[in-house]
Amino acid sequence: MAMIPLIISIYLFHSLYLAIHVSVSLLVTALVLLAVPVLVVINVVRKKVIVEEDRITYIGLFSQNKLLFSSIKGYRIGYKNIYLEPLLRGDPTIVIGHYRDLENGVELMQWIKEAFPDLNTMDLVSQRAMVLTNALWGATEEARKKTFSKAHTLALIYNIASFPLVLTLVLGANKTSLVLLLVYPFVGILLIMSGRGLIKFQSDKQRSICAFVVLGILAPGLALLLRSLADNDVLDTAHLWAPALSISFLLFILIYVKGINRSMGMLRPQVIAMILTALSYGFGSTLQVNRIFDPLRPKVYNVAILDSHEDINDGKTGTFKSYSLIISPWGPRHEAESVNVPGSLYRQTQKGDTVQVNLGEGLLHIPWFVVTIDGEKKE
Repeated sequence: MAMIPLIISIYLFHSLYLAIHVSVSLLVTALVLLAVPVLVVINVVRKKVIVEEDRITYIGLFSQNKLLFSSIKGYRIGYKNIYLEPLLRGDPTIVIGHYRDLENGVELMQWIKEAFPDLNTMDLVSQRAMVLTNALWGATEEARKKTFSKAHTLALIYNIASFPLVLTLVLGANKTSLVLLLVYPFVGILLIMSGRGLIKFQSDKQRSICAFVVLGILAPGLALLLRSLADNDVLDTAHLWAPALSISFLLFILIYVKGINRSMGMLRPQVIAMILTALSYGFGSTLQVNRIFDPLRPKVYNVAILDSHEDINDGKTGTFKSYSLIISPWGPRHEAESVNVPGSLYRQTQKGDTVQVNLGEGLLHIPWFVVTIDGEKKE
């Protein structure tokens, strides 16, 4: 992780050296990015866990926390971190980050497991006992077990069903698939409300017995947003912000009120995930509704291809290609510009060819345009 900002920093410093006019913002960015790998190295060198007769001390980059053994309530082990929680609220929680990077990290984890209570296990036992003894979830223990099992089954079906639904949008956006995707996240919210506390937006099987519906709520909004970005370009965003942010705010409130999972902990990451989900849905749904339900036929402008580019990006997950055309001025555009196009259109054209720019007014008065060939309006 430290190598990426280090490489970027070196590149920026090199750019500064070559540039005649040096901007302050570029210099500050280079310094900040250079500081990241430096701080990572310092943290690795400084990070230390000291176990004494009656206490444990963790020394990090900017802090040093210690707890008496008698003040430790128990431990939680995450994917990369160990959390030692105190009995009293005034005492600090010791978070041993990336414990496996320590010289004796695995031995430390094993010692903590033997020395202190597993809070995750205790929480799960307590939550299960509460469900099986509370009449809220059924008149008998057998009925409560069925309620619990039903909640998890419904959440699983809901999450899985979102993927073929998203596929219908990928294969071809139309009014029917759009309406289904617009409604689907609210079905998830109804599931949360009907679950009587057994279904939440997110969950963690190590700490919470609740089922989760995050995949089913997130997938439609993310698909709508990505499809909007791939389908067309927005000419003017003046009328985009109000509806997109209003829808995002509404969805966030609905998810948060009933969907926050306090038994899972990690409230801040949950809220961040809710915000990102709501924003994806808010902007994606606004852009798709604006285009798919546009009542007017788009205006068509014939433009010439001045040049074309194919960009190849090699990433860890594979090679990605993007395609763009530089087209002549058209309609409200008074200068040549570069526009992204699908690979299929890129391969059918070359410099000097004529393509069509379809300019739509939009249902919500958010003007959009898409480049096609042979005058065919993209569906």
